[in-house]
Amino acid sequence: MILSSITKIRPALAIGFTGALRAAESVLQAYPKIVISPTKSQRHASRQFDWCNTLFKTMTTAIFENVSVTTQGNVYFDGKCVSYSITLADGSKKSIGVILPATLTFKTGAPEIMECVGGACDYKLAGSDVWRTSNEGEKFSVPGDTSFEIRVMQPYHYICHFG
Repeated sequence: MILSSITKIRPALAIGFTGALRAAESVLQAYPKIVISPTKSQRHASRQFDWCNTLFKTMTTAIFENVSVTTQGNVYFDGKCVSYSITLADGSKKSIGVILPATLTFKTGAPEIMECVGGACDYKLAGSDVWRTSNEGEKFSVPGDTSFEIRVMQPYHYICHFG
C-alpha cells in the first residue's frame, strides 16, 4: 500500500529505499494504531509523503552512475579495511569500502570527506582528544596531509570523497 503509492508519486525515492519502505509498511501493519495524519503541505501530490522525508532523514549516496571502477580492491590493516577506487565522469575520484571492527589510524594526502552509508564509527582528528560519532547518513571532514583515528564496533560502510 505505502510502497505502491510512493512509487507513483516519487519513483526515485521508492527505487532507492524499497527495502526500507517495505520495513516501514510492516511496522505500520503490525501496529495499526499508528496514524500518519496529513498536513497542509500534503495536499499537493509532490509533497504528499513528507513523512517519508522524516522517516529517511539520514539519506546517503546510494548509487553512482557512469563511473570507472578499479577492479582490484585496496586492502589495508590485514583486511580490516577494504575499498575500491572509482572515477566519476567528471574526473573526480572516490573510494567505496568497508571497515571491520577495529581501531585504525589513517593518513591523508588530500582533504577527505567520509560519508557513512551503513553502520557507524567514532573518529578523532589528529591533534584532538575528542572522539566524535558518525552514524549512517552523516559525513565528517578530514584535512589534507594529516591523520585521523577511526574506531568501528560493527562493519562501517563508507564513501571517501577526495579533494
